[in-house]
Amino acid sequence: MTETNAIPPKDDSTDTSKPAETAQAPVETVKLAEKVSAAVPVVSVKQETIAAVEAAVEAVVNEKMEEAYRSTRIETRPHAFVIMPFGKKKGPDDLVFDFNAIYKTLIKPALEMAGFEPFRADEETASGDILTDMFQELLLADLCLCDLSIDNANVFYELGIRHAFRKRGVVHIQAGRAYMPFDIFNVRTLPYHVTKEGVPDPNYKKADIQAIARLAKDTWTSDRDAIHSPIFNLLTGLKEPERKMLRTASATGFWREFKEWMEKVTIARRQKRIGDILLLTEEIGNPLIKEDAIGEAGKALADMGRYELALVQYRKGLEVNAENIAFRREEAFHLNRIGKIDEAIVKLEKFLSDFPKDSEATSYLGRIYKEMWVESWEKISDNTKRIKTAFDSYHWLIKAVNIYMKGFQIDLDNFYPGVNAYTLSYLAIYLADKFDNKKDPDPAIE
Repeated sequence: MTETNAIPPKDDSTDTSKPAETAQAPVETVKLAEKVSAAVPVVSVKQETIAAVEAAVEAVVNEKMEEAYRSTRIETRPHAFVIMPFGKKKGPDDLVFDFNAIYKTLIKPALEMAGFEPFRADEETASGDILTDMFQELLLADLCLCDLSIDNANVFYELGIRHAFRKRGVVHIQAGRAYMPFDIFNVRTLPYHVTKEGVPDPNYKKADIQAIARLAKDTWTSDRDAIHSPIFNLLTGLKEPERKMLRTASATGFWREFKEWMEKVTIARRQKRIGDILLLTEEIGNPLIKEDAIGEAGKALADMGRYELALVQYRKGLEVNAENIAFRREEAFHLNRIGKIDEAIVKLEKFLSDFPKDSEATSYLGRIYKEMWVESWEKISDNTKRIKTAFDSYHWLIKAVNIYMKGFQIDLDNFYPGVNAYTLSYLAIYLADKFDNKKDPDPAIE
């Protein structure tokens, strides 16, 4: 359906801005004006040509940037925070552990082998509050690896925080212990080997690295509903908080990355540099920042009409957080935008089975059926045939009306589905009055 132009054409005969009388211009002036008028189309053509060339160049640049992105991009690695003592510490039987050496030569290589980006609190180089940054890592890292080789108060405190707030994404390792503290004795803990000097045993190091890497990878790729925290296993009614609720405002070092990223993306968005947006999104490492960044990148790409690239971003977002409701909606919406209608409908129906009271997703589904109805007749040039075809495909129209009405009933403050339900209902009645069999009306329309 197209909207009629509400602004009437300007009537020059009633233009009061014109003077009542126009003086006769000198001949020379008229000739000069004629020359200028003759030159105007040429200038216009040149300007249009320049604009076309500039647009073509910009398109080529964007295409090359996208190619560079696809060919050189590095897959974002999940973030792994290591909970362990620092330096040299005494353990059982006065054995001294060199935890710095253990981290550098055993734990870090193992996590990198598993595909993680490892991080330890003492690796933060920026100034700031190490305690608040540490809390952010504990709460938001994709994986926490905890070394329980000795009874270290800080380690157990940090592990308790992770167990209390996150139900999955934690692994435990230890060396030299004959027993584990009672509260975690039943938690699987992977042993590794050290020498008398407290460094990784070279005779076992390769096998230990592989074992830790395998444990970390298996934990990360386990079912999304898997529970690794003993607290969440025991307290079945405990709900994991939304990760956005776990932001620590004072952790300036942790959020600096996102602020700087947003400034760069804003510039790229204004300049319509699609390749820059894609590359900038790959730079984000932290999972929560990554989630917000993907949302912003998806919006920017959609605003530029690049729905296929926006879809890729939202699907990456679901890899970061499969429970992100907005990303699930946008995935379905952009599948429809790129013509994958059936897949979009399946995604939305699955979403609505999980969240039946979501008015926005319901409206998305109504929009898909409305567009399917419009596409059935809008390209028919003959007006009579077009209207008749619109009636013949009324099943899509009625489907859209019913879904829009449901969306409006879910949220009466959401006028979009309400307006669409009313408008499409009016059109259905008009078509039925014109073409439906009055003696045997279709019950779907009646």
